[in-house]
Amino acid sequence: MSYGLFGREPKFFEMFKAQAENLLRTSEILHKIYLAKGPELTDPLWAKDLIEIEVEGDKLAKKIYETKVFIIPRPFEREDIRPLVKTIDDVLDFIEEAVKKLVKYRVVGDPTLNDMMLVVRESLRLVREGVCLLSNIKDDRLEKIAEKMTDCEHRADRLEDAMIDDSYETDVTQITGKQPSDFLTVGDKQKIEDAKNFKRKRRELAEIFEKAVDKCSDIFHIIGNMKLKNA
Repeated sequence: MSYGLFGREPKFFEMFKAQAENLLRTSEILHKIYLAKGPELTDPLWAKDLIEIEVEGDKLAKKIYETKVFIIPRPFEREDIRPLVKTIDDVLDFIEEAVKKLVKYRVVGDPTLNDMMLVVRESLRLVREGVCLLSNIKDDRLEKIAEKMTDCEHRADRLEDAMIDDSYETDVTQITGKQPSDFLTVGDKQKIEDAKNFKRKRRELAEIFEKAVDKCSDIFHIIGNMKLKNA
């Protein structure tokens, strides 16, 4: 059995695995949001459940920080552990922030935002796979998983860019059924304002989800640096 990162203390692999699996629990909530077809199906329990997962994540991170029994063989250093624990926790923090705002804004059922959540879910699955291979840091599968993670990062960037660009466009005809030169009623103007606000909120959510994917990518940079040390 290989314990290439934490000496002969397999307990730590289980602790990191528990942290990654707790993070993966957020994927279930994102899937429920994905299935919702409109704002009227917004469920406050999504945010409540996410908070509970985040609290558990904080407990797991603290437990790893406070455990003193492990031995780290050269060329690893104790400082390698904290960035990994913190970055996994950062991913969870961003997802919690996004879901809480999504519930508050009731931005549910948007196809492009749903595509972004699919990318986030795939990223979470890859993080779990990568963390589960820490006990065998030289495993070639890590590189393949990291490549998939890079693809997720690029897809998230493209989706974010699309939602940012769209947030600056307002098609009056599509929103009101009238030409820009036509007389607009108070109701028409309210529809236009509502459309602008929706796009602003969607852009804000996209930016937060994209940060979560970036942090998932950072996890593989950290693992990659550990692997280089152990080459």
